[in-house]
Amino acid sequence: MQLKKNRCVVRSPLDEWIGNVSSRVRVTRFPSCVPARSRQYFGSGLLKAVANAIVFTESPLLIRPYLKDLTRSEIHAVMTAGFATIAGSVLGAYISFGVSSSHLLTASVMSAPAALAVAKLFWPETEPIKVNMKSGLALEKGDARNILEAASQGASASIPLVANIAVNLMAFLSLLAFFNSVLSWLGNMFDYPQLSFEVICSYVFMPFSFMMGVDWEDSFIVGKLIGYKTFFNEFVAYEYLAGLITKRKQGGALYIDGIKQYMSVRSETLATYALCGFANFGSLGITIGGLSSMAPSRKGDIAAGAIRAMIAGTVACFMTACIAGILTAPVLQNTCQDILENAFFNSSILPERTAAINDCCLELYNRACSTATMEEAGIWCDVISLPPIPCNTFPN
Repeated sequence: MQLKKNRCVVRSPLDEWIGNVSSRVRVTRFPSCVPARSRQYFGSGLLKAVANAIVFTESPLLIRPYLKDLTRSEIHAVMTAGFATIAGSVLGAYISFGVSSSHLLTASVMSAPAALAVAKLFWPETEPIKVNMKSGLALEKGDARNILEAASQGASASIPLVANIAVNLMAFLSLLAFFNSVLSWLGNMFDYPQLSFEVICSYVFMPFSFMMGVDWEDSFIVGKLIGYKTFFNEFVAYEYLAGLITKRKQGGALYIDGIKQYMSVRSETLATYALCGFANFGSLGITIGGLSSMAPSRKGDIAAGAIRAMIAGTVACFMTACIAGILTAPVLQNTCQDILENAFFNSSILPERTAAINDCCLELYNRACSTATMEEAGIWCDVISLPPIPCNTFPN
């Protein structure tokens, strides 16, 4: 929440300053004309979607003067584009977690056209468009006399926006915490106190993750990640995904007490695309509060389409994950015989301790421990020292 508030405070005076020197719309108007001319798809919804790939979710500030004149379908498209992408300021945070930067950037760019397509499928245009690229979409001239005055006006204009964001975010997250407490209390009556919206959502999203191309054994984990993203935020989901990536790189047992500890590389890639968006209930409050403060007369239309826009943004993220699944080739898994032969017999030095070698060594040890001598069993400790191998009892 702090990152999003700081982003608005900094971005608003910067946007006002850029608008004061008449370059704001020029940057985003040219690329938005390309798909518009080919598909006859005019309107500020397209401008916002294209700008979203450049300045991410702060792009509503670019079309602030036109929000009051947008159709309901265009307002829905504006919100969908915001839900389907992430902000540049948090992109670095996700990369620092250990998530692939190339996949995050690719997902952000792919989500702009995907959000536009899904938004019009969810809410087709049935009203005459008042604002388009040929008329009405002109840069609003500010009355500031210099750059410092423009920055000051922009900072002052961000005050109601930040206040609305903070209040709505606290309200939605508090409501979610209340319902989670109720579910936990109900689950405790049936000896399942960990029952929550996230757990329920993991079961709901598991079929969707499988249809995106995630391996069946990883689909429950990805469904749980989507549940974290939907009912908490994408920070929690990406942090959990980063932990799974770290476990895979460190190696170790794939299953502990029947619970899978990490996913395949391909499943991690698809999860990265599916989570790359602000479609969650916390952002729902931010979107309603932020857009309503910029266009108070359209507050009813904004609130009416917010839930549908959040679902559409989620579907857009799923679409990008499906495309990534088509273009991502699965990593071929060799048999334990091939892995051990390449690791030990084709090299004169001990191999690097990887997850595949750990699993194969444990499997081979469990099969041979009944007939191996203490000296023979002690050789395993040169490569692996994980339970159930009692390395401290073997002679050197």
